[in-house]
Amino acid sequence: MRKVNLLSKAELKKIIGGGLPPGDPGNPPCTAAYVVCGVEDGGLELINFPTVCCTSLSDAESFCRGQLYKGTYQCLSILES
Repeated sequence: MRKVNLLSKAELKKIIGGGLPPGDPGNPPCTAAYVVCGVEDGGLELINFPTVCCTSLSDAESFCRGQLYKGTYQCLSILES
């Protein structure tokens, strides 16, 4: 059975740091940490979401799984990038 992680609008708004969708030119880059999603399990292709802010690994997991990315996920600190 496939487990689906559905986020409420309030949770999604909290994760993306505002009301604008990721990649919108009006959504400023994060200042502390942002989400990185792996495209496929075991694959090396990673996608950075510099406008999708996170404070914990669970924020990154919720966003990536909600966007149907199947690979690894990370809440990457700006200092680490």
